[in-house]
Amino acid sequence: MLKWQYASATHFCHDDMLLVVVDGSKDNLTSKEIKTIAESLKLGYYFRPDSPESDGIKVNPSLNHAYNIESVIKHILEAGILLGNDVLFLFDSDMFLMDYLSLNDFKYSKSGFISTHQAKNGMAYLWPNLSIIDLQKVGANATNILKHMRWSPGKIGPEHVNSDTGGLTYRTWEQNPHLDPIDIMFQWDCNVPRPNAFFMAQCNEHLPERCIQPVVMGIGEKQLVYHLMSAGSNWRNCSETYLTDRRDQFFDYLVSRGVMEHA
Repeated sequence: MLKWQYASATHFCHDDMLLVVVDGSKDNLTSKEIKTIAESLKLGYYFRPDSPESDGIKVNPSLNHAYNIESVIKHILEAGILLGNDVLFLFDSDMFLMDYLSLNDFKYSKSGFISTHQAKNGMAYLWPNLSIIDLQKVGANATNILKHMRWSPGKIGPEHVNSDTGGLTYRTWEQNPHLDPIDIMFQWDCNVPRPNAFFMAQCNEHLPERCIQPVVMGIGEKQLVYHLMSAGSNWRNCSETYLTDRRDQFFDYLVSRGVMEHA
């Protein structure tokens, strides 16, 4: 899947960019495989050395996700990789570009933060699976803001509402009221007809119990990102056959767009 991500990213985005693979896996065999693929593609590779257990926190997928992001952001800030006019694009392992994209597509936004809709009781926060941070728009204090941003779920707001993954990023706006609100990237259900929506056949299929259809994200009517394993397919007990079919259908789409080739 990493090879698919690389192929779709380089095919559909021609911006000057540094692609970095963040490895948050828990076993040496998986890490070795990820590192080998990353090196073969000449990608940056970062293994998250920190372990949630070391902080006495009960491990769960959301915490692991948050640690991956917090750790790699800290690393690239300390390494001086991010410049003041750079854009940080956080892209989860089950996200794929599906059409031509340039970071200039997001320049319409006044905010330095773009994400998909994630909120509790009207309090919006960043979604770790797909967030875009424009350092220049965040301002002179961008490095410090990113350094202290927390991505785990937790209690937010005056009523201490329980938030989902990424919820603690809301505190960034509590602590920095001068920041513009998050600009929400448009999301739609695949069953709603859209121009050139190749997913319609896929998403109108009969879904196994508790499984949810793939989700598309983009700007206006432009479809940019496909979330292959959306809505927690891995923890909703979807059958392997269903997930394999979903992957095969998306691979066929990538072939149709000249991104991949059949073996």
